Amino acid sequence: MRVLALAGVALLSAMSVVAAVAQPAPTPPPPTQAPPPPTTYKSLLDQGFEVKDVMLMSGDVSTRLGQAIVSDSVMVTLQKGGATATCWILLTGWQQHAIGGVSCNLLK
Repeated sequence: MRVLALAGVALLSAMSVVAAVAQPAPTPPPPTQAPPPPTTYKSLLDQGFEVKDVMLMSGDVSTRLGQAIVSDSVMVTLQKGGATATCWILLTGWQQHAIGGVSCNLLK
């Protein structure tokens, strides 16, 4: 009887080892990706974009084009190869050269 009990314990131990080995390892969570940095006027110039066009727009025109800008503004078009970017800048910022952090729309 004691032999059967020991055999039963050994069988249960072997089954638990097999069950533990047979279970797939938990999958690690996917790495979190940092959001891409914002596309700014300065970052585009640093990447080699060139200013292709600068257009002065009155506040009325800017508003009609769907921009939230209600004062005079400047639209700057930059290009590098096949990629084009546009930046809407308040005229006062343009005149004061405070435009490095202005967000731009990049089209590739």
